[in-house]
Amino acid sequence: MRTSIFLKIFFTFLLVTLLPILGLIAYNDWKDKDILIQANKNTIKGDAERVASNIDDLLLSHKTLVCNIRNNHTLIDYLKGNRISKQKIKNCAIQCLNTLQKLSPYYEGIILLDKGGKERFSTSTAFKYNFSQRDIFKEALKGNIYVSEPSMDGNKSYIYCSAPVKDAEDNAIAVLILATDAKWLYTLIEKEKDRLGKGVVCVLSDKQGVRIAHASDRNLLFKSWIPLPPAVEKELISKNSYGECITEIGSTNYQEVADTLKNTSESIYFKHRLFVNPEINHGFCVALKQKDWKLIYTMPQSTFFYFVNRITLHAIFTTIAVVILLFFISWMISKSLLRPIYKLKTAAVKISEGEFDHPVKTSRKDELGKLVLLFDDMRKRLQSMNNTLKEIHLETIYTLIKICRGFEKEGLIMHLLRTSEYSTVIAKHLGLDTVFIDTIRYSSLLHDIGLVAVPQYIREKADFLTQAELEVLKSHTIYGEQFFSKKPFFQMARDIALHHHENWDGTGYPDGIKNGAIPLAARIVRIADIFDNLTYPTGTCRPELINTYEPCASKTDAMNIILRYSGIHFDPTITNIFKQLVESNLIGNNTGRYTTGN
Repeated sequence: MRTSIFLKIFFTFLLVTLLPILGLIAYNDWKDKDILIQANKNTIKGDAERVASNIDDLLLSHKTLVCNIRNNHTLIDYLKGNRISKQKIKNCAIQCLNTLQKLSPYYEGIILLDKGGKERFSTSTAFKYNFSQRDIFKEALKGNIYVSEPSMDGNKSYIYCSAPVKDAEDNAIAVLILATDAKWLYTLIEKEKDRLGKGVVCVLSDKQGVRIAHASDRNLLFKSWIPLPPAVEKELISKNSYGECITEIGSTNYQEVADTLKNTSESIYFKHRLFVNPEINHGFCVALKQKDWKLIYTMPQSTFFYFVNRITLHAIFTTIAVVILLFFISWMISKSLLRPIYKLKTAAVKISEGEFDHPVKTSRKDELGKLVLLFDDMRKRLQSMNNTLKEIHLETIYTLIKICRGFEKEGLIMHLLRTSEYSTVIAKHLGLDTVFIDTIRYSSLLHDIGLVAVPQYIREKADFLTQAELEVLKSHTIYGEQFFSKKPFFQMARDIALHHHENWDGTGYPDGIKNGAIPLAARIVRIADIFDNLTYPTGTCRPELINTYEPCASKTDAMNIILRYSGIHFDPTITNIFKQLVESNLIGNNTGRYTTGN
């Protein structure tokens, strides 16, 4: 009952209070998630644009420096054919380079090519690059200031920035190239490694999708994100324009990256997988302004959603706490509501078992309290009716016994009453229920009712009976069992009448059953009946039926005889209880109300 009512109360609370709370939590969770996701996006986008802007600034500074060197008067005079030696112009270039190296150690050299691609001078002999076949030379001759992708020249990787040197008619007559160690670009990108958290990746790609800088793994440099057209791949390999590993150019074949790199937007949000980690990565692709490069800045999903997941966990814990609180409140309310109901249930069970002596009380003033009071009033009325019925029942039995003419002078009624009283006391101390106790009180009164079927001359014969007469007398147990109807109400009376002469060891009559096969009520009446016949020898029991036992002058002697036959004629457990009752004067007190009279 408690479980059913508790669940109803709990689910009522759940629907009325928890669902709105969960809805609010879910809404706030979604809202906070959206805010955090957008904040993470803005953070990644801001960092991507910051790195892209730094690269753009450096590229722009390279272009500016090339133009400044190109506009040097000594260089111009040298190109016009004025009498300036090659060494002088070279020394001038070296002086310019030294000035640049004070600003940054990454500036490596200055090279001057004529319009045919022939080197006019170089500040270093380290450059083995055939510039005349590269875009850096071709674009400058077209009048453009051009920055190359990182490429290998000897054992080092360089980025070259070229500018045309023009004559008075604005025609390109030479190409000036500023060589810079590509480490500045690698270092700039690699600084972003794990800056925002574990697994952050920053990659710079050219217009083809080839990685030209990578924050995590330089072994991935000069390898493509996406499948390259065969012609483009062949051209890159043939020119060896990116580096020695260009012959290993390959593809990671990520369609998301390919689609993103094709996009011409300045910055675009996208998700993709990287082979450097198994997670989906969230990031932005930003287009540079000074060069047709794309910067990809990404963060693993576990890092991207770290704080979002914390909010989700917080929402889950909050929900669990609310559920536990509701569970506790529902339990307390159900307990309060069920307390009087349990009292009513217990009282109803007691009443159904024939016990009316358990009042139902409550201090509640509500409807449940009124119901308890009404129930207790009903109990009292039933108790009064039950007591009346018991009195009528008992008087009916007395009347039935008195109908048996001639028994009173033999003291049968007193014997029956004492046997009933002893049996009732034994049943109580065996811890049996009220219904059993009340039933044995009345049923034991009729244990010898079968004697009415025995001829009077046998009942009143002063001498010992013959064997045949004794068998007729023993048949009173069978007659007594047949006296009652087969209805359940008389089951105990039938058991007592039939089996109250059965012995624990199976030597009794009429069926010779033993131990637990003998009904409990019959075992109780058996010891009560014999004790009364031993302590009141003027009773009605024939000497032939008790000749096994020695005559006794006191209840102590009678008790000793019963103890001697414990486990033989009597149930040992009942015998032990009976002994305690006799010693406590609860049984066998000669001042009892059934010692004389009827």
